[in-house]
Amino acid sequence: IDFGLMHAMVGAIPNKYKWLARLANMEGSIQMGYDEINAVLQYAKSNEELAYLINESVFFLTFIELNMTSDQKNVPQLLADIEKLPNDNQMLVFAKVRLMSSLGRTDDVIEILEKFKVDSSFFKLDYLTYLHGLSKLNRLDKDADVYLKKYLKEFYGFTYKKSALQKLAWHSLFNDDKDSYFKYLSQIEYVGNNLVDGDKQATREAKLKTLPHVDLLKARLQFDGAYYDLALDLLENLDQKSLRNITDSTEYIYRKGRTLDKLGRYDEALKTYYSAYILGSKLPDYFAGNALLNIAIIYENKGELDKAQDFYQRCVDLDFEVYKNSIEGKAKSGLDRIKTKKESE
Repeated sequence: IDFGLMHAMVGAIPNKYKWLARLANMEGSIQMGYDEINAVLQYAKSNEELAYLINESVFFLTFIELNMTSDQKNVPQLLADIEKLPNDNQMLVFAKVRLMSSLGRTDDVIEILEKFKVDSSFFKLDYLTYLHGLSKLNRLDKDADVYLKKYLKEFYGFTYKKSALQKLAWHSLFNDDKDSYFKYLSQIEYVGNNLVDGDKQATREAKLKTLPHVDLLKARLQFDGAYYDLALDLLENLDQKSLRNITDSTEYIYRKGRTLDKLGRYDEALKTYYSAYILGSKLPDYFAGNALLNIAIIYENKGELDKAQDFYQRCVDLDFEVYKNSIEGKAKSGLDRIKTKKESE
């Protein structure tokens, strides 16, 4: 498992730092790491003496699948494996709800987290509280702030604290409380750290001190919660005169593309994604980069490997700031897959 995780991490290193891995004589790819850990899982499932490795294997496979790969084709099988295991382990519950979220089962995520109780004798994984609040925010629930505040109060670590404050700011905005929006943003500087993309994005929003477009924000959250029809309806009825600048316009086009994609309207999605890329290619935001990534994924799924390879490479080469590492890592994973597929033809 350790070697598999190491190989996946080496494969996810941004291009500009690859020389460090070569200097240390370290090689690997995301796919190599996934395959090695999956081999451990399959062997452990058929060997009682190694059954203790199942939980750890499933957890790390979930981490790789959701954070490093672009196609996420293994999510249903991973979730099926986890659902066969007892629902009494925090790490497995974490993996389960993360996989369910990726499949758009937000209502199921909320139901599981509301029922799950941590044994007081075990270390409490506060991140589950954060996920609970985030899931309820994606559903635009009025009480989403309760769980986000609980996370900030009870978690003594550093990650996702800035993100939690950002989400509380958004919740305030939905309730037409602009004063509280800016109050929460003003606190972001003084808590947590910037090691994860969610916290980096929260820090960036706090520094901008610009109100987000409320309807675009709601569409984003509804999309994240897999309420695709609601998100598309909101976008299609949005008054485009309310879009204030090129960033708003790019985000509008990008979010429409994402929603069309999830609804299976791929030809429309491809055109919309490309428009988002052209309009937003000079912005620091992730819209253009993620549009390229998703164009590549659609072409890969269509079997048009040359086009997929082209757009994965464009994604890697594009210069932007927000979520750059995670998006680039998924594009590189896509390039690895394309290479493997072409070699097997």
